Amino acid sequence: MTQPMILPYWADVNTALGGVVYYREADDPELLTKAKTDINLIYPNTNLELDWLFIITWDDVAFFGSEPPSEDCEGSNKRNTYQAILATDGAYSFATFYYNEITWTTGTMSGANGCDGLGGSAAKAGFDFGDQETFYEVAGSCTDEVINITQSTNVGQPGKWVFKIDKQSDLPSTTTKAPSTEPAATCNVDCSLQMYHPDPESCESFYQCSNGVPYFQPCPTGLVFNPNINVCDWPHNHHCSDPPGC
Repeated sequence: MTQPMILPYWADVNTALGGVVYYREADDPELLTKAKTDINLIYPNTNLELDWLFIITWDDVAFFGSEPPSEDCEGSNKRNTYQAILATDGAYSFATFYYNEITWTTGTMSGANGCDGLGGSAAKAGFDFGDQETFYEVAGSCTDEVINITQSTNVGQPGKWVFKIDKQSDLPSTTTKAPSTEPAATCNVDCSLQMYHPDPESCESFYQCSNGVPYFQPCPTGLVFNPNINVCDWPHNHHCSDPPGC
């Protein structure tokens, strides 16, 4: 992909068959505080001063090509509800995705069945810088498993995903200690192979590559990095008790 994109749920929505898409800018202090709270779930101890939000809500939307409902066909009665919030302080930018209800994965133009919105080329979620290097796909994207996105997360709260979507290499911290790059150099993380790497010295952190440079990322408290799906996950979903070390 060469076009930068933010993809809350890239699929064939058709509001002519049901549902509404709302969008607005916001700078309400209460909303800014909530956005910062969600960002801190994955980037704790950051001293952000958010000043702008863009909120998009897909409310009870139908899929393209859905059939009229009948006894044997749910069709346009199948609806999805999800939301994306873009947040920035002018220097650092984030996207938070909330998935309330997902019942279909794509429309008939992408090969779905007109009665259930399943099959074909399923929805994709994540982001892409368009540089063929920095991108992320939520687990299950482009497969039938994306219908379970309401149960997955990278912040320990099912149905919620938070991403940093700028190329700034650091974040303002509430502590005076500067983040160290020594672990990446010591552990010799190879960014030419993949974007995400388990921390060889800890289950509770990982390295994320950007522009060929690995950056240390701690998981939220109580979570461990799951390399099978490249997210911070509950310990019972991924057993990690003895990191191999560098």
